[in-house]
Amino acid sequence: MSDSPQTVLIFKGATQYGASNHFLDAFDATYRSLGLNTVVIDLSSQSEAAIEQLKDAILNQNVLFAIGINANGQFKVDDKSIYDIARIPHVSWLMDHPVYHLEPVQNLAQDFGVVAVVDRDHGPFLQAAVSPEPASLFLPHGGCLSPDTPDQERDLDLLFSGTGVSPESVRDEWANHSETARSCYEAGLALSQADPELRLMDMASQVFQNLGLAPARDLFVDTMLQVERYLRAHERYSMLKTLDDAGQPAHIFGNGWDFAQFTHHQLHASVPFEESIALLKRSKISLNLSSFFKDGAHDRIFSAMLGGAISATNTSPYLEELPGFQDCALTFSPNSAPLPDQIRSLLAQPKQLADQAASGKAFAAAGHTFAHRAQTLLNSITEAFPSN
Repeated sequence: MSDSPQTVLIFKGATQYGASNHFLDAFDATYRSLGLNTVVIDLSSQSEAAIEQLKDAILNQNVLFAIGINANGQFKVDDKSIYDIARIPHVSWLMDHPVYHLEPVQNLAQDFGVVAVVDRDHGPFLQAAVSPEPASLFLPHGGCLSPDTPDQERDLDLLFSGTGVSPESVRDEWANHSETARSCYEAGLALSQADPELRLMDMASQVFQNLGLAPARDLFVDTMLQVERYLRAHERYSMLKTLDDAGQPAHIFGNGWDFAQFTHHQLHASVPFEESIALLKRSKISLNLSSFFKDGAHDRIFSAMLGGAISATNTSPYLEELPGFQDCALTFSPNSAPLPDQIRSLLAQPKQLADQAASGKAFAAAGHTFAHRAQTLLNSITEAFPSN
């Protein structure tokens, strides 16, 4: 078996819009193009057929490593990970902050479990929160192109895709929690609003210190989760409200926005991921709001560029380090010109808009697709586990 082609196991699961499985399709295609075998195992139905497919691959193929998003693909035999037993690395690629995935991360293989994070800020949290500390690497989001959708007239000046959640509804839910918990949430929210660059972990640490609380893991984690939920909802609503108040309309694709009562924006139902990236080929500018990634990037940024739209986005140290990124994106921050003014100015200059969009497309295609991320992961695993 050592002379047979190497195999990568790819675990798919149930997702809300299909985005994660689309990312893994790119990994599948990339590895096959490099001459590797792939075995794609769909765990969404939890069927016995998937388990048998996994057993067959481990027993009869030369498996290089396995990958599952958000810890998909974890199995144990007598309380020991099958990956430790078979000496096969399993990569759990977390799409969000690890605080959302603590339990599965704590159950990873001890010797052959690897956590991939999309934000460099997430590594220190793993070091502090998980014992023993898992092996980890930074694997940022890439971008997706809709290959089957032809280029179209760009009839959408400004696009935003995402679910709407009333920030005040999140805050109202806090009334159902204990007085101590509510105090933590409110104190954490005040700290985060005063310092938008404050990491979630540091925010919760300051809350416990300021309130004189004894260490309490569950409350610490819950404070991170609740404050992040509010901040994420508030960022989306407040920026879209700013645009609406300035008379700059956007096409919003996503459920849950009725609460906002926008005047100028056009609301559309949510669409599957494949349709959302196809919409980018109709868009001039695509808005991304993801300041919850303190030192990373959202896939919407690079997908917008690949689709020929300009990405209007908050930035991060990671993005600022990418040569040429600032030249082809429309970035905004508290210190930049108001976003409605930047958008109106760009829309009023068709040639500059087209040139900048072309630069962005070339930028993303040169190094920021999910095929690039698949190659990065392959290189990292073969380097970290050379004898596998």
